[in-house]
Amino acid sequence: MTLNDQDQRILETGLSVGRFQGLALLKSYSSLARAVALKQARQSRVFESFGLTWDDFCARHAGIRRSQANELIRRLNQFGADYFRLADLCGLASETYAAIANRVDAGHIELDGEKIAIISENAQRIRNGIAALRQQVRDAQDANPNFVNDLFHRIDRLTKDIYHFQKYRGDETSRAEAARVARYGALRFRQLRKQLEAPKPSRP
Repeated sequence: MTLNDQDQRILETGLSVGRFQGLALLKSYSSLARAVALKQARQSRVFESFGLTWDDFCARHAGIRRSQANELIRRLNQFGADYFRLADLCGLASETYAAIANRVDAGHIELDGEKIAIISENAQRIRNGIAALRQQVRDAQDANPNFVNDLFHRIDRLTKDIYHFQKYRGDETSRAEAARVARYGALRFRQLRKQLEAPKPSRP
């Protein structure tokens, strides 16, 4: 998980070294660094060194309630760093992120077949792309009342295409490539299932 240099210095000063002055800067963190700091503070219980409870620490140094801090930590554990990067850029709700998480990987989001870095320079482009994705889903659902059944058929067609690709080629290289695609698809579906089966996150 990568923080910017300033956040990393504050985090190391405030949590690793344990200086109270560093902890007092928690409110100035980026949302990602803030979530990481809260998680480390809760795990290490560094706040007890200053005679504080977890409730006190959250209120005084993060400016939020304990329940909100716990929710930020839960989102960090469930979604990872890229959720916070996108949320900072686009004001993205966790429910929306869960729906597009399969397009996000290693600091990039896939839009229109292109991987776009999640950085401030691309903020408007990413906002427009996410809005377009939402509209595509709504249009597909409106146009096809049997949308779920169609998804089943599309999955069936895709698996058959992968199988026939290696069957018609008939060589070991094609078979290995088809297996690689199948492994990638299985990974994506496992990630999606995990997101869908997780408890619906509440807004802080």
